[in-house]
Amino acid sequence: MNASTPQVTVEQNKKIRSLSLDRTELRRLLDIMQERSLAAGEIEAANFQKRDQTDEIFAANLKTIRQGFSLWLTVTGVDGVNLTGSIETVFSSPNFPEEVASVFFDTSDPLRSVHNYNPRNKCILFLDFTRPEVFNFTLLPSQETPNTSNVSVQGSDATWVHGVYHELENFLSVYPSTSRILHRHTTYDLLVWTLGLPLGFWLCFRVSPLISKVNASPFLSAALYVYSFFACLIILRILFHYARWIWPLVEFRGPRNKAIRHKVLWSALALSLIGSAVYDLIKAILNG
Repeated sequence: MNASTPQVTVEQNKKIRSLSLDRTELRRLLDIMQERSLAAGEIEAANFQKRDQTDEIFAANLKTIRQGFSLWLTVTGVDGVNLTGSIETVFSSPNFPEEVASVFFDTSDPLRSVHNYNPRNKCILFLDFTRPEVFNFTLLPSQETPNTSNVSVQGSDATWVHGVYHELENFLSVYPSTSRILHRHTTYDLLVWTLGLPLGFWLCFRVSPLISKVNASPFLSAALYVYSFFACLIILRILFHYARWIWPLVEFRGPRNKAIRHKVLWSALALSLIGSAVYDLIKAILNG
């Protein structure tokens, strides 16, 4: 099969910053992309040149091209298991992971890897469903949550490229994640200034009776206050990482999703901390 003639390429790329899908919704997305990929196959077949091929070889090559645009994807579970194949094969497999870590496809893969043929139009999609680790303090909370989900639509047919890209954009906008603001940069900094510092001073106030009972030197007492203050900030950072884990930027909602339990636990921890501080503030105002 002769390779396609190089063309001027139009390319549109997008980092996916907010998405929440269950298995049915993911299947719907892949089915849409399958239809668009088959349309790209028809465009490729229409532009395929016969040259010196016989009618039989030319017809066989056209059939190979059309079949080569059937979507071939890889689904990876959080346990490391990989499933590779067609949409129907992967989704009907009994080994389909309950917790999906990533989904990847490149519509040009079958023709390029098997026949060394580069199609004119292609779409590459990678969905990264991994959650940020709660106790990984190398992740800076002031920065955006790292996530490698992205889509790239490329081709010589501008109509196909723009059409597929905008359809993907529209689909992704229908299924946003619930707490995108948690994953933006500076969100943590604002929380520290508006919530963390006041809570730190409040914790110092609450532990002051205990520190006074220690009857230690002024230096040790000051050190205990400083330690208490920073301990509060560390607790806030852990709760913030925990919230990012519970409400991920790009989420796969599996059938045994335990997010509700974690949401209840996180809410209880946050409300107990903030509620105690507010209660003490109101009490101090009324007594004053």
